[in-house]
Amino acid sequence: KRSTTSSITKMDRDALRLFDECGKYLNKPLRSEKERYLLGLVLTDEYNLMHDDGYKIDVYHLASSEYIEFADEFIAKQKERRQITENNTVILSSDVTHESCEFDWVIQLAYFAHLIQIYKQLVSKPTIVVKIANNVIDFLNQQVAKCQRDKVRSCSSTLELKLDESDDDDDDDDDDQDLINPAAANNGNASRSRYQDIHIHVDHKVCDKVMLFTGISKKRAQILCTSFENHLELILLSIYKSNFILEVVTESLKMEHYDTAYRYLIQFDDLYCAKAAIQEYVATCCKQRRMQPILKQNWSESDIQFTEWTQHVLSFQHTNNIQLKPVNYQNLVESMIYKFALQFNIEDSFCFDLLYTFSMNHGDYKAAAKYMFEYVMRIEHSGNLSKTIQKLQYHCLCQVLSALDLLSERESQKYLRLDFATNRFQDEKTVIFRNEKIATYQQIKKYYILMQSKYYLLTLTDNDSGGGGGGGGHAMN
Repeated sequence: KRSTTSSITKMDRDALRLFDECGKYLNKPLRSEKERYLLGLVLTDEYNLMHDDGYKIDVYHLASSEYIEFADEFIAKQKERRQITENNTVILSSDVTHESCEFDWVIQLAYFAHLIQIYKQLVSKPTIVVKIANNVIDFLNQQVAKCQRDKVRSCSSTLELKLDESDDDDDDDDDDQDLINPAAANNGNASRSRYQDIHIHVDHKVCDKVMLFTGISKKRAQILCTSFENHLELILLSIYKSNFILEVVTESLKMEHYDTAYRYLIQFDDLYCAKAAIQEYVATCCKQRRMQPILKQNWSESDIQFTEWTQHVLSFQHTNNIQLKPVNYQNLVESMIYKFALQFNIEDSFCFDLLYTFSMNHGDYKAAAKYMFEYVMRIEHSGNLSKTIQKLQYHCLCQVLSALDLLSERESQKYLRLDFATNRFQDEKTVIFRNEKIATYQQIKKYYILMQSKYYLLTLTDNDSGGGGGGGGHAMN
């Protein structure tokens, strides 16, 4: 029977303790051949391979033979395994694994991923999944720190060797002077210093391995190779860490623990996963019609560097006043909300209301006005001009003018760009807006007066038929 409770029982706590002990036991090679073979069967069974949930932990290529052994049938399948890239280039398993790629942390990682799959697919306890994933993230952070220390020591040894080879053994200080002022070396010619920054080129062998082992796209693999200087272990650890952070975000949102989801969301060092997590966060809030979880967070506090990813990963063809390429979390959240706004029914103003409030909270009054004006225009050209929708249109137009009034420019300098598309925007222009590219403040005011007249007529009609009426609107000078 499938359990759906999210509370933690005493049995759950005992299970977590045992899982942790088992994980520590797998931290060292297994002495028994039967244990290694059994572990191979568990981690490569059909259910595990079908429900890997995007982890793609390749124990066959990455785990040491001292930790695990595989069935002959599984080995035969892996030798024929291939990865098809975006350019339809086939990468064979045998072509990229001639060099050793074994890491002692792979078995523990695969084991905990297997536990998470069990709790997600069979038990459905988000709280347990979050606790296990959190432990895995801590474990991966330790491995990253260890790997970076080893990398620094390796680089230091290599540098010392190169310096020893370049010394001319004359006991003078000319080498030291060259290091202090490399431009002065070689009679003042500006030659490249051994300490000068060098552009990191993608190692195609490492890139192919990353694609084969993790199943990610070639573009993403290339960017990771550049970011981590073609260091395979650091690249793999980064990918797996991002996957488990995304797991915590997803499961936390299921429990409506928005603060927890946000705390993990801003830890990404991979924009690809950050985009997926923010989309999940925004989608959940929009589905539940919750604005506060989005509005209260400080989306500008992350240190993630978007510049390396922007031109490759994100492309918003249909944009309003957002940038074509998001440069930070705040901009990315805004883009996601706008994407969902275009999918909502025209009678549902939730996403445009959220965009308006989001922009107002960040002091971007022109963006707020433009979002709401786009919604007004979408209503105008939707063909749905019922009394209810016309009243909604009028109130939205009031918000447009309220936002524009907060701008410091004079009225004659205030305008909105009409760079958004609506269903019938090209062949049906409102008479007031003769220019297809901009709408001035005065034009919007005239449009407001027209909408206000319609609104009061509708109100009088409702009063005559016995319905309640309401006034109010934007203050006119």
